[in-house]
Amino acid sequence: MKRTLSLVLAVMLVFACFAAFAVNSSAASYVTDGLVANYDASKIANGETTWTDDSGNGNDIVDMPNTDTCFFKDGGYHLDSVRIDLPDAIDTVMGGEEFTVEMHLHDVVSLATSFNTFINCPSDDFSLFRRVNNDNLEIKLHPNARPMVADGLNLLQDSTVTVTFKVGEKSCLYVNGELVSEADASTAKLANTSGMFFGHDDASRNFTAVFKAMRFYSKALSADEVKANYAVDTASESVTPVEPSQPDTPVVPEKPTTKGENLLAGLKYTSDGVVRNGGYSDYADENTCKYLLTDGTWSARGDEDGIIGGYDTKGVTSFVFDLGKKTAIAGFKCDGFSNDSWGISVPNSVEFLVSDDGENYTSVGVVTASEGQDVGNGSWLKYDFSLEKAVSGKFIKVVYTSAAFTWLSEIEAYAAGTSDPTSKPETPVTADNGIVALAVIASIAVAGAVVIKKSR
Repeated sequence: MKRTLSLVLAVMLVFACFAAFAVNSSAASYVTDGLVANYDASKIANGETTWTDDSGNGNDIVDMPNTDTCFFKDGGYHLDSVRIDLPDAIDTVMGGEEFTVEMHLHDVVSLATSFNTFINCPSDDFSLFRRVNNDNLEIKLHPNARPMVADGLNLLQDSTVTVTFKVGEKSCLYVNGELVSEADASTAKLANTSGMFFGHDDASRNFTAVFKAMRFYSKALSADEVKANYAVDTASESVTPVEPSQPDTPVVPEKPTTKGENLLAGLKYTSDGVVRNGGYSDYADENTCKYLLTDGTWSARGDEDGIIGGYDTKGVTSFVFDLGKKTAIAGFKCDGFSNDSWGISVPNSVEFLVSDDGENYTSVGVVTASEGQDVGNGSWLKYDFSLEKAVSGKFIKVVYTSAAFTWLSEIEAYAAGTSDPTSKPETPVTADNGIVALAVIASIAVAGAVVIKKSR
């Protein structure tokens, strides 16, 4: 009797473990009800030109560019200023009474002058885009009202963006599973969604980004379903992408940019300013710059030799920084000083500019000097120049305008960035891990049965 009972218990334990594992596995999958197309880049090998529809409906994206700037690699499609057509089935979905669109992005960098257009159609009846001049993330659902949210570039970094639409109810915008904006969708379904595409090749609408996934549904997902899909996107970050067989090649991973990181820390720069030959100079001698303006030390007084990087310029002094690659930038900060008794004029203004090629610069904004701060050190006054605006570029130029002398201690630019490189996602339970765990548990159960048998 005891032997029979022990064997029954062992079998029940094994089946319970397999049942629990099955539940866990099903929980780690996307919502399938209404799923028309599921594009998961982690399942696409490097160098492929077809993005297979993982929903089983056969709505593959074909003839995708595979170039130096657009390619599948490391579980994502790296897109740079191109427009890629979506299958006809997506046109049908977007023209329905209800639908859901989801995209999972990494490393978004704005290049455009007007918009960053992610998903669109020629009629522009539907557009998921970021407006450059005010940094709003918006959804155009003509002729219905638009959901929109501020701080778009930051929200897009390492994010899952979801749009749900249902005539007679609401159109909703979610970021990382959370509702950030909604509007009435009471007017009508979209009039013309023929020719849907993602990415854009127009200089007024382009960007670079890594597309990790896209999903299209013929229904409006619920808030809980949106959260569930985001949870799967988050868990999939640690899944090893499909790789073609190839010889082992050592690769040194690039250090990701941390959000809020000072991009100029320790960076060398060039300047057209007139070099000071005395104290408080940014130069040790006429040909040797000390790069005091990026050493991380801010002056609180204005008369700190070795901290102040002064120039004898009367008029305009420019500083140019090469970031090494196109980088998403969240804002800028620098300082300046004046002292009447020393003949150092008020820094009238500072202009911040960005460029992709180091030749053609776009102004981000001009900050004029506010009332100087008395630092309690004679006639010294301190001025702070800060500008928060989401832009991108490989080069940064900072232009000081002052009647006599350019007197400052530090210049900084802050990354819009990706997630903190020091943080590590929790390792999800994979099928292999689950099988090993079940084998161990089953072994223990059977062993228990054997022990009971021997003890009879």
